[in-house]
Amino acid sequence: INNLSQVRDSSHVAVSVRNSSSGPDVFPPLGEMVSPIANTMVTTAIKLSASTSDLGTGIASVSFYLDGDTTPLGIVTTKDSSDLYSFDWNPLGLGLADGIHNVFAVITDRAENQYETPAVSFSLDTTLPTATISYSTTAKTRNNVVATLSNFNRPVTISNNGGASTYIFTDNG
Repeated sequence: INNLSQVRDSSHVAVSVRNSSSGPDVFPPLGEMVSPIANTMVTTAIKLSASTSDLGTGIASVSFYLDGDTTPLGIVTTKDSSDLYSFDWNPLGLGLADGIHNVFAVITDRAENQYETPAVSFSLDTTLPTATISYSTTAKTRNNVVATLSNFNRPVTISNNGGASTYIFTDNG
């Protein structure tokens, strides 16, 4: 063994050993999921990305998997402009249930050594928000009419009207 390198952060240590002899590459590549960020809410198409390294024969492919499935969501063989193995993935329309899902990557080097990244959890939310708009009157009037937004199926932030869920229409007539 001619080269031994170690990368360390606050909670992980990755050790890579490179044998500069002409022997076969027996050491797996390394990597991690970069996107999605753990525990994020996914409501639309996202980019699945993994960072990789291999001191032997180099990376051949990165395959992305969902919830332990054995069929990959996609296989990427080249890095993008951010030096990551990435592809755009749209979970909508796939029949996935709303809730927590896990995605992971399997990194394969050119010697067919593999490394499976730790899974990253994300929450899928495809349910559209709903609410009820009610009016104090729907008849013709010269009085004020109060419109109220209520019965939200999820937390809602009202970004206009000063954040109030009611609005008074004046000068009706």
